[in-house]
Amino acid sequence: MNEQELLTRSKITELSESIKQTKNEIEELRKACPHTTSTIQLLDGGKQVCKVCIVCDEVTGYATPQELDIYLKN
Repeated sequence: MNEQELLTRSKITELSESIKQTKNEIEELRKACPHTTSTIQLLDGGKQVCKVCIVCDEVTGYATPQELDIYLKN
């Protein structure tokens, strides 16, 4: 590899480690979150209607038929 390729590879490795660390931090925060307040969101390109914690953005479940009806009326 030439010098530019080595620099690019080094930067990619550095960024990959940063992403991994950030994902781990997010996971720990989500584990500690009580998920007390959720909202209904369309996920997977609108294919799934899920309940999502408004604090940590964790998917906490699927909307019930009643929740889905209220969501669709708004």
